[in-house]
Amino acid sequence: MMIRLSPFTFRLGLMVKILGLLAKVLGFSVKILDDLAKILAVFVKILRKTTSDSCIDSLILLISF
Repeated sequence: MMIRLSPFTFRLGLMVKILGLLAKVLGFSVKILDDLAKILAVFVKILRKTTSDSCIDSLILLISF
């Protein structure tokens, strides 16, 4: 016995699947941004301990990164 879906139900199910996939992608990008923020926090801590000349070099390195 086959179950037939109306076009509305099919489209609704497709939208739910697409939104679920989008949520997974956004969750993954948030994890990446969180890791980058942690790396930048360590970099800023190192910058605070260095002299002003090396700070400028470090900022140039950060911008080119």
